[in-house]
Amino acid sequence: MLKSQINSVIQKWKSSVGFKSTIVLIVLGGVSQLLGMTRDILMADKIGVGQTLDMYYASFKVADFIYASLISIVAGVTIIPLLSKSIHDKNWDELSHKYSTIFNFFSIITFLTCGVAYIFMPEIINIIFSHTDNDWQQKVTFLSRIMLVQPILLNLSNIFSTLAMAENRFLTYAVAPLFYNVGIIMGVIVFYNNYGERGLVWGVILGATMHVIVQSYSFFKSKVKLKLFIIDWKVIKEELFLAIPRSFSLVMLQIRAIFIASMSTTLGVGVLTAYTFANNFFMIPAAAIGASFITVAFPKLSALYESHHIDDFYKRIYRDTELLMLMSVPAALLFYFGSDLIVSVIYPHIEHKDDVSMLLASLSITLPLYVLSLYYIRASFARRDALSPLIAQTVSVVMVIISIYILFKNNFGLLSIPYAFNISLFIEFALIYFLFHYKESRE
Repeated sequence: MLKSQINSVIQKWKSSVGFKSTIVLIVLGGVSQLLGMTRDILMADKIGVGQTLDMYYASFKVADFIYASLISIVAGVTIIPLLSKSIHDKNWDELSHKYSTIFNFFSIITFLTCGVAYIFMPEIINIIFSHTDNDWQQKVTFLSRIMLVQPILLNLSNIFSTLAMAENRFLTYAVAPLFYNVGIIMGVIVFYNNYGERGLVWGVILGATMHVIVQSYSFFKSKVKLKLFIIDWKVIKEELFLAIPRSFSLVMLQIRAIFIASMSTTLGVGVLTAYTFANNFFMIPAAAIGASFITVAFPKLSALYESHHIDDFYKRIYRDTELLMLMSVPAALLFYFGSDLIVSVIYPHIEHKDDVSMLLASLSITLPLYVLSLYYIRASFARRDALSPLIAQTVSVVMVIISIYILFKNNFGLLSIPYAFNISLFIEFALIYFLFHYKESRE
């Protein structure tokens, strides 16, 4: 019975329009994750788990916060519903007008935000890492200022990639992360020898530069023409209706990441790096399977809902969730039971090996929930519901902060972080699932 049901789900997926694109994204996503693993191995062997990598990972936090805050303006989940009708009607003038408005508005906001962050970076770092010494904060401030180039480049890249995804073209979207990781690897192998921590950050900037160059190719293949100095406030208002709640959701997730990073540094030198390595392992199946699958599914879901094919929309939801469970559960079991072996093979010489393994095993428990939660959040945006994801993710972030404090006070030590993350993820999934299907019952 179970076998026949699984075969039925697989056959339906194989016969679907997005099957080939999904496979391409999964394969290239897997290659990108392998490059990311290679990057981490090189860092572990050449630099080691300690203060240098702690500062390097800390320098991402402000840049990532800005990236997450602004990406909602140009993310597929907010732009694709806005562009879907114009693409369906092949109204290229209207599409060019909407796209140019978003591009111009977003570029201004990005540069202004990064400029303000550059000025106030010392104060920001002091707030986030208040328990560290002055010398550590000064170095992280310097690195964080250089890192501000990254959100500018990656957000521009996302403007290009969103248009390609709206037009159901995914190749450059899948290839660009490969170059991003290659740039970081160059930073470890080449730049670090001459420039130390700065070299690592310059590698990130090189990777982001190659990322935007690759993604821009997809724009030039489109019929859309970019018109500078045009801003239509009606289009901006429609975009911000979805983008602002999405932005709050992503900001909350970045607050969670910043809080975890801050708490990690209180547990000793190298703990932030150990957690980052474990989380990078966790993201291999999450990105290669979940994110790839969802990226291809989202434009179709959005088109179905915008075309008022509501029954087909929900049928697609049920089929997709079965497939995601089918792919994510085996991956979670592999990482849970094989965490010691995986870490020993990948990082045979690093300190904190047991910490990385323990963190990985603990995080892998909720991998299926992470993937399904991500899918339901995207599906909510496909039907222009930005409130449900905001509620679910806000409650999740509040719970992770409360849980870490409680677990930390009760001497759970390092395990406070993954346990709190898992608790918050259970709550997030339960909320988004309930809110999604509650709205379905009222349609």
